[in-house]
Amino acid sequence: MSDLEEFANIMLDLTPPRDLEVPHDNIYTFKDSGISLHTPIHIQTDSAPGCGGKIWESGEMMCDYIIEKLMDPESKFSKLHENRYRNIIELGTGTGIVSLLLGELHNEGYTNFDNVDATDITALLPLLEENIKHNNMENIIHAKELWWGQAIDKKEFDLNKVDLILAADCVYHECLFEILIETFMNLTEVNQDTPILLAYKKRRNADKRFFQKLKKHFICLDLSNFRMYEHAKTHKMHMYLITRKKRDCLD
Repeated sequence: MSDLEEFANIMLDLTPPRDLEVPHDNIYTFKDSGISLHTPIHIQTDSAPGCGGKIWESGEMMCDYIIEKLMDPESKFSKLHENRYRNIIELGTGTGIVSLLLGELHNEGYTNFDNVDATDITALLPLLEENIKHNNMENIIHAKELWWGQAIDKKEFDLNKVDLILAADCVYHECLFEILIETFMNLTEVNQDTPILLAYKKRRNADKRFFQKLKKHFICLDLSNFRMYEHAKTHKMHMYLITRKKRDCLD
């Protein structure tokens, strides 16, 4: 069985059929993160068995990190308000909490970018598209299919314009390690300066093999200078900045 077939089978196991959906509306203002959005973000989740229709803590941590660094003039993340990061790709977007935050920050004038490609497998796109539409962000966030380990569709993704890659809670099954790293490689093939921000929660000892493999090609910096660091450490969560070797730091 190929890595892609195994990936597809695992994801189908984790993603219930849509007729099992038990929707729940979650409202986010991020007022505890140093900012209060004028327009709350509404995120529909799917409480049926599976993982793709839920909001995970590491995604919330990434949102908090982005807000904190966006407000910090000493952080390169504040460049989101300028022209440095114009096109963003999120991997394993799920319900879309991170991409939707970026969209609302853009709508309220906190950021200045052109496009967010929110990617996931086919079965999860309807819920993601529903959340994008519900928050009126179709003009800035685009739900797209992206299977890890496969060649990047150059018609869908212009790799010359990818400035920032986000991945929250994407390290969760050992058979996916190689193809996730391969996807990182593919997305940074054209512009090897493109940084990857990874929010990660440790669940099993096998995860260390992911980072061992990753470090063959990338520098992986475990970030510590953010507000939620102690909370994150207590809950076995980490924020990583991942770059091709000998590249500048985003933080």
